[in-house]
Amino acid sequence: MKKLLLSLAALSLTAAPAFADDAGSYINLGVSKIAKDAGWALAGRWGYNFEGYFGVEAEGHLGITSQESDTIPGVDIKLNNSLAGYVTARMPLSEETSLFVRGGYHTTSLKVSGPAIVDSSGSVDGLAFGAGINYMYNENSGIRLEYTGLKDGDTIDVISLGYVYKF
Repeated sequence: MKKLLLSLAALSLTAAPAFADDAGSYINLGVSKIAKDAGWALAGRWGYNFEGYFGVEAEGHLGITSQESDTIPGVDIKLNNSLAGYVTARMPLSEETSLFVRGGYHTTSLKVSGPAIVDSSGSVDGLAFGAGINYMYNENSGIRLEYTGLKDGDTIDVISLGYVYKF
């Protein structure tokens, strides 16, 4: 996965010059599936693309459902919230479609509950990395699909789908 992310970042440096004028702010609102046993969350992002191929992004998740753990029967896991900041690199495939990679830092709060345990919450934080694709169906609106890995020893997998609006 790391080799793929590095390759996409390197390829973004050789992208078509017409993409360089894609600077500006954007927001992204959507839903995320947090790991295989931590439920669903609402996702919100604000980003800024600089002239060229790089940008920054801030992200927040708010958990909306819990899910029974696959590894600990009878225990529910729910994302309380997650905040992250990223540096991004993007590579155009066409005027409408672009790939992106991102790396940064996250802090994530989880809630664990079940009949045999007292409800408890805990936080993890660490490096975060991801890759995805944007498809803009008009000048300002589009959709985004992405994978993000949140590291803290193990990796928490996050798959997100959302609406993008460029200002």
